[in-house]
Amino acid sequence: MSVFKRIQIGRNPTDFKQHDLFLKGRCLVLRDHRNSGPGAVTIQSGQVTRADVADVDFLRSGVSLTEVQVTPLAHAVCHLDEANRNDVDFFESDGDVSARPKVVILQASTAAGGVSWPHERCDDTVWLSMKDRMAYSRVSEWSPQFLNLSFEDAATIAQAPDRSALAKFEGGFSRILDITHPGDPTAPLAFRLLCEAWYEKNVNGNNRINAPGSLEEWLNPFNVKGDSESDRMQAVVALMRSEDREVVKKVLKAANEKQNLAEAVKAFPGFSVDSSPGGGRQ
Repeated sequence: MSVFKRIQIGRNPTDFKQHDLFLKGRCLVLRDHRNSGPGAVTIQSGQVTRADVADVDFLRSGVSLTEVQVTPLAHAVCHLDEANRNDVDFFESDGDVSARPKVVILQASTAAGGVSWPHERCDDTVWLSMKDRMAYSRVSEWSPQFLNLSFEDAATIAQAPDRSALAKFEGGFSRILDITHPGDPTAPLAFRLLCEAWYEKNVNGNNRINAPGSLEEWLNPFNVKGDSESDRMQAVVALMRSEDREVVKKVLKAANEKQNLAEAVKAFPGFSVDSSPGGGRQ
């Protein structure tokens, strides 16, 4: 008996809201909340005939019912409608609690804007939220990386302020980061470098630094088109993945008036006392 719940939908014994499968010998739990349809998994005559989470097909990746011993770590892909992740129970209630593995979960969505809930670690569970549906749809590209993701590495990814803090994962887990932390990882790093150069020249008075002197020069490396404040703001919002327009306004104002930029920049995700201009790069 599996330690994971195999949640049937309706009276049809072939369709499951949640079912544990196996991919390349690793445990992969698929869950889709929609009770009105076939759910996540359909099993007929002992074969998986459908494996779909948030309208993305996993069947072509080679999922199967081949039973293997459940390892100390399992991976799950879920499409949820529960208001609280704490309401989601993956395990059989009458099973041996000590036999339950840790779980790394990728929460998916049919929405183009991705999952609004943040990444988080909760005891023996790590939740990673889909932020880019196009990247999520390429299952064959990211699923091997997902299954190789350790609990500790998943927790590090979940707790990272932005992609620039995850440089060490770019080699082996770039496809996962495309889902959870989309965007060009070099952009925030370039922005930090500009911030530090500007701060060193305009605040500390180091004339050996060839730093931007005007707002136009400041934004030029990022190919900002248009001269309006809205154009500039949108460019910085996209660059820093921050929807806080008031923070963006402070940064643009500080750069334009050659004020101390350090405090304004700290408010962006990924900037701390140690990583802001004048404090050294992480």
